[in-house]
Amino acid sequence: MKFLIFFLALLSYACANKQTEEAKAALIEIHESTRGNFTFPGRKLAPLNYSKDLERLAEQWVDACKKAPPTDPRFANLGSTVITTPLFDSLVDKWRYHMSSGRRNYNPAIGECTAFPCEHFRQVVQPNNTSFGCAIKVCVPWTQTQLSANLSVCLYQAKGQKEPIQQTAGPPITTAITMTATATLTTPKRNTTVVAKSDTSSKPPPSASTNPLKATHVPNHSTDLPIEEEDEGAEEAEEARKLIASMEITVETVKSSMNSQPHFVVNGAEMEEAENEKGVEEEDKEAGRTSESTKLSLHLIYLGVIATIIHS
Repeated sequence: MKFLIFFLALLSYACANKQTEEAKAALIEIHESTRGNFTFPGRKLAPLNYSKDLERLAEQWVDACKKAPPTDPRFANLGSTVITTPLFDSLVDKWRYHMSSGRRNYNPAIGECTAFPCEHFRQVVQPNNTSFGCAIKVCVPWTQTQLSANLSVCLYQAKGQKEPIQQTAGPPITTAITMTATATLTTPKRNTTVVAKSDTSSKPPPSASTNPLKATHVPNHSTDLPIEEEDEGAEEAEEARKLIASMEITVETVKSSMNSQPHFVVNGAEMEEAENEKGVEEEDKEAGRTSESTKLSLHLIYLGVIATIIHS
């Protein structure tokens, strides 16, 4: 009787061992086909190499008949996939199911799962994984409610950092923006138009020591001047005309007194141009002082009138 029991146990072990080897060969084929058929975008992954060293580590895992990884530090840096089935269910079919569903739920553009878990599939198609090894064991008993189960473990090892097959973000986009503001200053004698430009060209991002919010001053192009209103200019012109009328007697006196002296010909246009340049410089240096620009324009009027009278 004892001999019969021993014979049956040996026969069942031999059958289980044969089925385990066949299932392990099927797992290797599933890994090769899944990784070989994965392309993104239009590129294939390097094939996985089967490692006997990883297979022996996987055997140590399944020998404990636990889904949790061993505390051995040799397992710390390895990827793993653990799949179990009841004793009479097909372990290979469940592996194929996980690969098929994982393919549908895996987004290769970001390397993440979408609606449902796909960790088993993602381990197989990781670009930096170069080798793997698997082990299978029939665990009796398995749990209190399940007396036996098929336990499969596959380990994955990465050597170096491979170029990822997932899409990578392109260089940052720098947008060039040009803004132009125009201000017109009106005086009784001339119209001065000042154009302030702020130009931001496409340049590399500023360094950590550079304040990106600091405005860049452009010499001779950026001017902060108030805009003079037209009614103020009209009032100043009226005052100028009144002052000119009051000075007519004084001009006549000056003219008569100069009859005995040599005449000096003054070019009014050149004087006005010189005074205009002087006025622009004063405006650049003293921004916001409209009273000074008004006095300068009145002075130009007086000089122009005197020069014209003397010339005549």
